[in-house]
Amino acid sequence: MSRNEINRSKIELKQLMSSPCTVAKPKAQSELLPSPKILVPNLKIPCASDAVEIAYSQKYGRHLIANQKIKPGEVLLVEKPFCKRLLFQNIYTHCSNCWQPSYAMIPCKSCVNVAYCSETCKDKAWDNYHEVECTVMGFLLCFELNEDIFLTMRMAIMATQKGKKIHLLKQELMTIDQNTGPHTKENINDGKFCNEQYRNIYTLPNNVGSSFVLKQLFGASCCSTSYDHGLTLLALCRLANHSCDPNTIEQWYTDHLALYAAYPIEKGEQIFRIYVPRYIVMDKSKRRGRLQDRNLMCECIPCKEDWPTLVTHCSYKKPCSELDMAVTMLKDLYAAADIVYDYVPVNPPGITIQCSVFYASLQHTLSKN
Repeated sequence: MSRNEINRSKIELKQLMSSPCTVAKPKAQSELLPSPKILVPNLKIPCASDAVEIAYSQKYGRHLIANQKIKPGEVLLVEKPFCKRLLFQNIYTHCSNCWQPSYAMIPCKSCVNVAYCSETCKDKAWDNYHEVECTVMGFLLCFELNEDIFLTMRMAIMATQKGKKIHLLKQELMTIDQNTGPHTKENINDGKFCNEQYRNIYTLPNNVGSSFVLKQLFGASCCSTSYDHGLTLLALCRLANHSCDPNTIEQWYTDHLALYAAYPIEKGEQIFRIYVPRYIVMDKSKRRGRLQDRNLMCECIPCKEDWPTLVTHCSYKKPCSELDMAVTMLKDLYAAADIVYDYVPVNPPGITIQCSVFYASLQHTLSKN
């Protein structure tokens, strides 16, 4: 460097040292996709489309049907859970209130079992439920209880408004129990199915058992890798019966679960969702075992005809021995190619012939598959 360049660099360095240091503030929350909008909301079921209807039968109990023809891709419902809880394994990476991933977590002022993405979420959680659970959560963690227990505790806190309205809730549940029509329980009081009211959680089908606590899966898109983030209580979505080949697709959006039509759904046809892995990834016997744990049965075509899984289907199966041999030969070819590039002056004729033999054998093996 010339002397002028050195002096110029010194001047720039002094200016840089004398100027105030500005650090870009990272975003506390990642930008997630907004919840989809329902084109024509249902008057009786505010969180659902007008194409969705709650029906009742002796065989299926309360379930969801289409009251008009539904096209693929239509948004059937966008439901906010009555109650949800983040799994303990995610409390330091995701907000305990809104579940958004955060890079600057704000802990609770009284415990280390929750953290939030903002003061707004922190205050909202404290006002709704955490003021009560904060005092007992650490004690309960000593017993290594199932995480469902903590969701149940939060549900009780929210349903009674932190214990202030336990007598009103008791009276409401007694009124529900006196109603002999199971298909009309959701219409008590205002005639609407409100997914954010506890009475619609209370009147879920009896075969739910502990399985009505659903693990919600969500990722960046429907095709991306999904992860278990927390437990939720969903009133309306839980009325959709199971099918191993459902006509809907689910997607989680921060604070709502959206249900899309995967296939054309005719008027009067039942709307299904999935509670165990699809038939393409799990065989019938394993699916039946998981369904029996939930006291559920599936009558979809893949179950009736015992369709094979994707990996066992003849059109996808490949002879393992030939594939393993092809992979081994490909590795040898790469190794030989490295030798060619590194040591060409030493013995190019022999190595070149070896590469040609490897390549010809590999092409022959792959062409048969």
